[in-house]
Amino acid sequence: MSQDPALPARAVLYARVSSKEQEKDGFSIPAQQKLLRHYAAERAIHLAKEFTDVETAKRSGRTGFGEMIAFLRRNQTCRIILVEKTDRLYRNLKDWVTIDGLEVVVHFVKENFVLSGDSRSSEKFVHGIKVLMAKNYIDNLTVAAAGFTAGCCDCLWSAETRANSGLLGLAGLLPIAAIF
Repeated sequence: MSQDPALPARAVLYARVSSKEQEKDGFSIPAQQKLLRHYAAERAIHLAKEFTDVETAKRSGRTGFGEMIAFLRRNQTCRIILVEKTDRLYRNLKDWVTIDGLEVVVHFVKENFVLSGDSRSSEKFVHGIKVLMAKNYIDNLTVAAAGFTAGCCDCLWSAETRANSGLLGLAGLLPIAAIF
């Protein structure tokens, strides 16, 4: 069921930060809400409900996100999501597929982009790249947090690698960090 064009457009607002620390450092939910409320008011979009999360979007299962999905499934006259930008809505592929399956219109306000079923294939393609970049960002953070990046140059530049590249003769068995 689509929205009746005679009625004001109805939307949900979704705001998210990854952590309590991020909320304090300028990426606050109130700042996102203010931006999105202003955007809605300028376009005469009625905000039916607001949803927020203070948790990572690495995996599906966020509380506010799940409540928003349930609300949109129950309210077929509300077909718009307002969100600050791609990585605030999702950083995992399951949530992207879930939103896509709802047949909603998503306004990515800071990206100045509206995604709908009528979007051109090139716009959907670029958006898909943004989703993958958001996923890649969180995947890289996970690797860094696990400590795999600390000292990676030393582990990649073994004595054999340095010998093959001529560095062994220059620096003996010094770690690569000592060479540069």
